[in-house]
Amino acid sequence: MKRFFCLIALFLLLSLPVAGAAPSAWFDKEFDFSKVKVVYVNDPKIASTLSYVGEAEGAEIFWKNFQPKTVTLLNVNQVLAAHQKKSGVDLMKLHETNPDESYRQFIKAVGEQSELAMYTELGRDEKGRETVEFTMNDPQTGRTVAALVESISSKKELTAVIASFAQAFSEKLTGK
Repeated sequence: MKRFFCLIALFLLLSLPVAGAAPSAWFDKEFDFSKVKVVYVNDPKIASTLSYVGEAEGAEIFWKNFQPKTVTLLNVNQVLAAHQKKSGVDLMKLHETNPDESYRQFIKAVGEQSELAMYTELGRDEKGRETVEFTMNDPQTGRTVAALVESISSKKELTAVIASFAQAFSEKLTGK
């Protein structure tokens, strides 16, 4: 009986997450990342209660570790400017009078201008732990093709998670 309980306890210990373990990103095996030439990168969404990193610092960590030079990165302002040039519609002005239509047109513009849309969110999980979440969507289909959600307990850990995801995404884009 003791042996049985020892085996159960050992199994439970081995199944617990290991602190400092490398973050695990999920990438859709059926999505051809090698064909991606333009990625829309949404401004990070950061909860006001976070203490580890600010928006600019988090973006700097990501871009320092993001390697592919063959990929063009678009930000919100670039998408807005290209849409206005193409359609003559200023989405910021439209947003003041018709936010739903402005949003619909913006999402359509992202789909027309990029093969992937990346969203980053720093927040808290249901247990109050700080988390970092990356989501990549195919803007033409809305399908999620990559994701990472990781709890963090220090600035060092957050930096490691951001760097790891940037490197993993770089490898997917270059096929290495």
